[in-house]
Amino acid sequence: MLAVGRAHPDALRLLLRHSAHEPEFADYAHDVRARVINWVLQRRGHADPLFRRWAVEVAVSHTWNAVLTWLDLGDPARDEEFARRCIAGVNALWEAWNAPVVGESG
Repeated sequence: MLAVGRAHPDALRLLLRHSAHEPEFADYAHDVRARVINWVLQRRGHADPLFRRWAVEVAVSHTWNAVLTWLDLGDPARDEEFARRCIAGVNALWEAWNAPVVGESG
């Protein structure tokens, strides 16, 4: 995604930030997001289906916003480092979301 963003930053911003709010492109934007969500859902597990769906939605939103912000602020020479940190961050969030909550019984 970052490579596409570097090659076509305005197109990626349009797709991820603006197209969902434009009637002409909203269906396409929602389809792209649904495909990504479904792809991730097939690869990530959690016992509670509602929690699982929430976590995947949040992880995708976080990743998309992180990439768009990196395109605005990041140093292209550090894109690989950003990608590793972004992946590590999402994995850490996923682990925290799957850990027992303090004070939770069971």
